[in-house]
Amino acid sequence: MMLQASEVLQCLSCEHFLSGQRLADRFNVTRATINNHINKLQALGVAIESVSGRGYRLCHPSSLHNESTLLKRLNQTSPAPLDQLQCWQQIASTNSSARALATPQAGTFSVVLTELQTAGRGRRGRAWLAPYATNITLSVVWNLQQPLHAAGVLSPYLAVQIAQALAHMGVPAIQVKWPNDIYSQDKKIAGILIECSGEMNSACHLVVGLGVNAYMSRSSLDFSQHTINQPWTDIITQLPDFAGSRDDIAVRCINAIVAGLVSYEQGLPKSFTEVWSQWDLLHAKPVRVESETDTITGIARGISQQGCLRLETAMGEEHIMLGEVSLRADHDSTD
Repeated sequence: MMLQASEVLQCLSCEHFLSGQRLADRFNVTRATINNHINKLQALGVAIESVSGRGYRLCHPSSLHNESTLLKRLNQTSPAPLDQLQCWQQIASTNSSARALATPQAGTFSVVLTELQTAGRGRRGRAWLAPYATNITLSVVWNLQQPLHAAGVLSPYLAVQIAQALAHMGVPAIQVKWPNDIYSQDKKIAGILIECSGEMNSACHLVVGLGVNAYMSRSSLDFSQHTINQPWTDIITQLPDFAGSRDDIAVRCINAIVAGLVSYEQGLPKSFTEVWSQWDLLHAKPVRVESETDTITGIARGISQQGCLRLETAMGEEHIMLGEVSLRADHDSTD
């Protein structure tokens, strides 16, 4: 079997150097092969220190997802039965792979998770940057037993579930930005992208994509070379003493999404708009809403029971539909 770069990464640690020859002997390959894999990992953003005569070691702790651990923990702790779990080293998009899965039975869920997503997208087709083995990049598949039109409020509803999960971990100053972004200390830390398919008046196939910045600041990538047009942060920056693994974060987030879907099936709480206001990043702030053809300014007044942004304008209150606009604070030039 051909040696994978992930196998080399799993042998490295922060505590001590490991020589290229020892790695080559361990895998019965040439030192040139080891060097190629080290170069590949470094190109993907894994911070590896290389010292002549001593070998290689990690600049920061790094852990890959463990499929058997995830499977065991999800089977033990999830609020609904797990149907399938796919854990990849690299795929184009977890949402694309999730859409290709068979629809799980009602009341069960499937998960697609990857170390590296090469063509991830957020809202309105924006690229989602996630260096190798640093962030949480996954999609949850669910057979929603409600018509397609009832899924409109799911983005803000599940964003609150993720916000609550991160806050429970101790991540400070968590807020949500309509419709589906999660912020910590006024910087983006996570985002959701939901894709639905089905008939308007029958059950629909639901894919909930989630990206969480976990250890992104430890990547060696030069982010100035990438188009990141908004302030961002990650869990390890906000919680420097966090000792959990990426599997810990993934399980918490998956369970938060599934718990949200289970409760949503039972009916959206009438108090949800009040719950949203407790987490609302832009509550009562001046904002401008941009569509492809128009820009509207006003005061953000929370969301409606249908998940629309309530915008107080000079002409009265307008309700902005999910997925049609981008939202910006008037004083902010970023999305």
